[in-house]
Amino acid sequence: MPDFFQTGAVATLHRLGKPDVARLESELERFSEETPIALVLPCHIREVGTPALNRIVRELKEVTYIRQIVVGIDGATHVRQWRRAYKFFRQLPQRPVLLWNDGPRMERLFAKLEQAELGTGQAGKGRNVWICFGYVLASEEARMVALHDCDITTYNRELLARLCYPVAHPALGFDFCKGYYARVTDKLNGRVMRLLVTP
Repeated sequence: MPDFFQTGAVATLHRLGKPDVARLESELERFSEETPIALVLPCHIREVGTPALNRIVRELKEVTYIRQIVVGIDGATHVRQWRRAYKFFRQLPQRPVLLWNDGPRMERLFAKLEQAELGTGQAGKGRNVWICFGYVLASEEARMVALHDCDITTYNRELLARLCYPVAHPALGFDFCKGYYARVTDKLNGRVMRLLVTP
């Protein structure tokens, strides 16, 4: 039997019944006029071209309420890897911005920040996410940011719509929403919660 008891500042929005994705997306289209939405995709170069990321890109091609997509590319240490990622994400109609975290310009930026004692920490998903957030904030194109991984094998548009809806809806008053999808493995997951909520 499910437990619907809500405690504290974190609410659980249960999936009761079958959501009407077309209705959610239609409402998000309206909400995004007032609250433009950015999507951040932290991506390792080894994920480019995988079945999971192919599926994500195929689904994102149909999403019209996202104003900006920012993809942070980690692990691309050679220009040919960067070009492969660029070519792959260029198929999205939202004209995504790709940040080459291992490229020469970003390496110079990281070195300058380190000299100013503003180090960004070690390379990895955490730094990738924060660099992408910085770009979104600096570009001033969005007032809300959604974030998800690039290895979700069960990805569909409903997942993104349900992730965006609670924060984008002007009457709900949520500042943060974390989606959940089943991923049963022997690894410790939940980095979004550890990176963004726990601190």
